[in-house]
Amino acid sequence: MALRQLVVTLGSGTRTQSTATRTPCVEAWIEAAQGNAADVEMGDKNVTTTVFGRRLPKSTATGTNPGAYIHLGPHPRGAFNLEDIWFAGTADDVVNIIYVRY
Repeated sequence: MALRQLVVTLGSGTRTQSTATRTPCVEAWIEAAQGNAADVEMGDKNVTTTVFGRRLPKSTATGTNPGAYIHLGPHPRGAFNLEDIWFAGTADDVVNIIYVRY
């Protein structure tokens, strides 16, 4: 299993899907990119900036330190679907995802 990466740019709508492609994963690391205007909220397809599962804080780090991230997995007996993860936040902010595909 190889590591893969995905960069998600938030749209101007109310929420943005991590990917529209079916992507079963056993593990993922998710972080808000440096330079974002605000925190990014993470959840399911109903996520909003006030109703969410987890918050990806705006990075205040400098240099190569990315700041806080969320780690999902590993899931040894199955997988979760990356396309089930949605984000809400400021348009054009970025979320970086590193994942291990199932």
